[in-house]
Amino acid sequence: MKALIFQKNGIVVKFSLKSRQVVNYNVPINLKFQYEYSKQIILTGNVVYPEVSFKPELIKIPKIPSGSKVHTPFRVSNQADVDTEVTFSMEEYPEFAIKTKQGLNITSEVLNLAPKERKELLLEFKPREPVAYCLYLPYILNGILGPPELNCPETLHSSYYLKQDKNRYKTSQEEIDSQKLPFLKILCAARKELLKFKSLVLNFNSFGKKKHLFQFTNVSGSCQEISMKISSIKSFTICPCSIEQNFCSENDTVTIIVDPEVTVKLPIEFSSEIQAGEFSEIVPIFVKSYSETDSFNYLKLVGHNPEPRISSNVKSLYFTPAPAGVKQSKRIVLELIAHQCSKTLEVTYKSLEIIITFVVKEDIDDIRSTVEYLVTFAASKDCSIETKVMFSCPCFHNITIEIFACSNTSTVINFMAEPSIVQDSTYPLFPAIDDKSSYADLLRTISSITERWLYTQGYFYQTYYRVPDDIARFPVDMVVPGDRRNFARKKKQQLLPLIQLLVNLMDSSIMTYIDDGQIIKEVGDNRSFASYIIYKNTISFLKSQDIFVPGLRPEHLLLYSEYLEVCELTKNSETRRVQEGFDASTFYRFSKQKWLDLFFHIYKVLVLQRIIDSKSLPQNNTDSEFIRQDRAEFENYLDKNRSRFPNWHLCDAQLLLWLEYHYNRQRTLLWPDQKFDGVVRLDDFSDVDDGVALATVLAAYCPYLADQLKDIYSSPKNVEQRVHNACRVVQSWKSLKLSFDCHPQTIVTANKIKIIFIVTYLYEVLPHFYPVNEVIIEAPLSESASYSLDIQNFGNVPIKYAATFFGEKSDLFQLDSHLLEIAGGKSRALKLTYMAKRVLHVSAILVLSGEVGGQRYAKSMAVTITGVPLTSSSDEIKLVVETYKLTNKRIPIKSPYGQCYKARIFFCFDEAKSFKDLHCGAALKRNHVPREVDIASDNCEFLEKGETIITLSTCFLHIGTSQFYLYFCNDQVGDFCVLIRTISALSKNRYVPIEVDEPPTNAKCTCKRGISPRCPKTLAVNLPSRNHLLSSSVDAMISKCLAESTFGFVERFCGTPIIFRLLKYYLDRFPQGFLLPSAIFNDQNEFNVNSTSKNITLGQKTIKINDVTSEETIPLVLHLDQNSKGRNVSLELVSTNGMEVRYYQLVFPKEEEEEPNELLL
Repeated sequence: MKALIFQKNGIVVKFSLKSRQVVNYNVPINLKFQYEYSKQIILTGNVVYPEVSFKPELIKIPKIPSGSKVHTPFRVSNQADVDTEVTFSMEEYPEFAIKTKQGLNITSEVLNLAPKERKELLLEFKPREPVAYCLYLPYILNGILGPPELNCPETLHSSYYLKQDKNRYKTSQEEIDSQKLPFLKILCAARKELLKFKSLVLNFNSFGKKKHLFQFTNVSGSCQEISMKISSIKSFTICPCSIEQNFCSENDTVTIIVDPEVTVKLPIEFSSEIQAGEFSEIVPIFVKSYSETDSFNYLKLVGHNPEPRISSNVKSLYFTPAPAGVKQSKRIVLELIAHQCSKTLEVTYKSLEIIITFVVKEDIDDIRSTVEYLVTFAASKDCSIETKVMFSCPCFHNITIEIFACSNTSTVINFMAEPSIVQDSTYPLFPAIDDKSSYADLLRTISSITERWLYTQGYFYQTYYRVPDDIARFPVDMVVPGDRRNFARKKKQQLLPLIQLLVNLMDSSIMTYIDDGQIIKEVGDNRSFASYIIYKNTISFLKSQDIFVPGLRPEHLLLYSEYLEVCELTKNSETRRVQEGFDASTFYRFSKQKWLDLFFHIYKVLVLQRIIDSKSLPQNNTDSEFIRQDRAEFENYLDKNRSRFPNWHLCDAQLLLWLEYHYNRQRTLLWPDQKFDGVVRLDDFSDVDDGVALATVLAAYCPYLADQLKDIYSSPKNVEQRVHNACRVVQSWKSLKLSFDCHPQTIVTANKIKIIFIVTYLYEVLPHFYPVNEVIIEAPLSESASYSLDIQNFGNVPIKYAATFFGEKSDLFQLDSHLLEIAGGKSRALKLTYMAKRVLHVSAILVLSGEVGGQRYAKSMAVTITGVPLTSSSDEIKLVVETYKLTNKRIPIKSPYGQCYKARIFFCFDEAKSFKDLHCGAALKRNHVPREVDIASDNCEFLEKGETIITLSTCFLHIGTSQFYLYFCNDQVGDFCVLIRTISALSKNRYVPIEVDEPPTNAKCTCKRGISPRCPKTLAVNLPSRNHLLSSSVDAMISKCLAESTFGFVERFCGTPIIFRLLKYYLDRFPQGFLLPSAIFNDQNEFNVNSTSKNITLGQKTIKINDVTSEETIPLVLHLDQNSKGRNVSLELVSTNGMEVRYYQLVFPKEEEEEPNELLL
């Protein structure tokens, strides 16, 4: 057996024992509680036989005539020491009845006898016809033993009954003990009847039949003297003088002599002048030939003189909450009973919003009539009404009916008055279980929605209360944590669920007005009355906050058992204005509706009203220019469009216009390829069934969700597309970890109340999810860095945050904890780690959702986290290359990730700012981009320990130092880069020989100031305009860098000035020009001239070449020193832009006996 014990309650466990033997028993019974604690009780006792006795044991009734009645007393006694039940089985003997001395018939009832108790009873014998009986009084002890039968001796023994029913009782192989049953023997007989009565019961009514004829006929065949004692009759009058038979009346006795076969009609009249009530009097009838002392039979006179009263078909009248201007009517039918007046009623009431109109009056009979009135409620503005209507008649009788009505423009209150469902309304009762109407379906849905809202927003996911089953229960006392075995732990009293809800929605200061902690002490252990007092204070406090539910009384919020208890305690109180008399099922329906009404009013004032009180969006994000501008623009939009909803509550209109405002602003941003016609107008909350409006408001405050919302159908055509949209919206809510969500089907069906709950929640919460602040974390590429984000809790209660990253590269950021709990008044540091695995700057949105269940919700926040990879600390490889020469260099690369993987290789000639800065070799070749550096393959594979070798092809056309980055990218493993620093130099042994026509002379120098052209030591050297090493390198470069098809077109220009001009034109006009300096291909160039020989003097420090592609020469004047023999003379020409160098070696004609020329390298 299992049982459920509710908190602060108890149960009664009843143990039953049935045995066929007289035994003593000792039975252990184990009780287990919560499968954890156990308790054993011992059930002891004994089984004894029931013992009764009758006195006398024989009742002998003299023969009486049929139609008469005789009572014979007898006594029944319980001889046992246990309670005994006696049942008289008289079904086969309709002429007999068992009565008490007070005349109460107990023939079909159970007679309970306490130990040693005895009772005096009457055996009534009233034969209908001649008959004779000899029998034992049929009785049954404890429903087992009996009845005894006269001609069946075994029925006098208890074993006879126990054997017949042995399967019902304890089985045993032993013999069953037997005990003889006592008996009461009855002997009686009836002869032929003397009188025949038409009726022995006469009913009178002061507004109906006031006179009756008592009729009887003498059927004895002889003259009979009939007497009736009327001394005790007060409310009735017997008029024997009106009959023709012989009679006399003396000493309050009426005597009538009736001849054979004569019928007597005796008039009897009921006096209506007595006070109102019901009267019953007994008139004994005597027949002299039967007995002069014992009554022959009795005449029962029953009179009804009803008190004037007014009754109604209703005790109170409840109107369904409706919008202002909606007319509702209900009928009141009054029944007037026993009114001697004109029956004209006066109607008295005070409310101006109530109109009562007389309809019709109808007489039902002489005593009853009905009056029908029509009560109309048509409020012109929002109001809540509790009023009394008194109907009074001139005879000073009246009836008062209470009327409760509410008019409100808020949808969460007036939704039950929708024309499509109001005809099925059961208000103020919640629909019955078997009610299948659309109204019932709506109310059940709303009840479920309200319970869900209470669970998520009212109680922060701590307790789920069903209405009213759970929320009306007094809470279990909390036990302060400690040793489980310590039963002396201190208990902490919990608040009633309703009070806890108000504390959560407001703050604990309200307890000053509701419960100061003394109520429990004052009422003691009577939790029902304590709850009643607390609810009474709560209703009073809520009225002060403009939360008023007409007709709600504190006892309506209790359980039914508590309701009955409180009603009994307060039945004489003035607060018990109407005795409702609810049964259990009706109270359940009434209480549930009142609970829901209360929650709707609480929601309207404490939740929905906030958006009006704040005028617009929450103010905590005023440091965001976006939020500030958005608020101002929406307020302007609201002011312009509010007039479209004249009959709506401002809260409802503001929420719908908020959706409409963002719908029209965001749709072009979410779906830029779509064409939209004009501005969309939302007329009702049912218009959001396609999910588009909810998606756009999400996009407005959570732009980082745009990618999740882009596949929403902007104009869904069927149910499937609407369901798809709803699923996307719900998924986005869950990704934000919002505390209030719903099933996608709820959006599609567009239940108004649910949509209002959702939109109100979003209105308050979503602005906090807009990213306002930014955190920048810098880390060397392929390494990580951390940042500490401090979060302060300025409240006095703990809060929690759930952290989530949004963005394509959010996997590059990590948190030390995704659940952050902060005690009241404390702060907590959240450690952010950025792993620089991408070559470019990456951003993610860190959302800290304060909608974590278990405690009060915190205001959420969103922060933009930007990771900046630093390439300044990258590995550096120095590469020395020969200018004007095509070379291949094998470069070892080691990945910092130290694992096997494949990577793509990109060029970047500066720190990468965007993907446009990254160039792969194939793309450069495909786009005909000339460059001095190329890579053999755009992909590489890192072997074990992350090592590989790549091959670079270089053909530098200018000298000096340059650098570029090689980025190795893998989406899964990460990116890293290597800085290649190149030093391009031209080897001096790659000189160009220049032949001098004249050999050096031994003549003396004649120069006086500077170099004289007439000096024999002055020479003119012809330098080539064209750099043939550069020209050949250009041909090699373009053959390496350009695609075959492109090179086939350009090849015919190789070695001609056209190729220089093409490259110059191309590099000056395309963004890829930085890959190769265009200055290399200038038509003119100026050079600084240097000589490595100490025995010559240059006549020109600079030389300008007007056409570097020309085959002509440029003269250069130089002067040999006096002792110079013209050997080992080298020239170095370096362009003024520092990009080009030329080396020349002067070759003089050989003299006789000339030694070999030594070059100065």
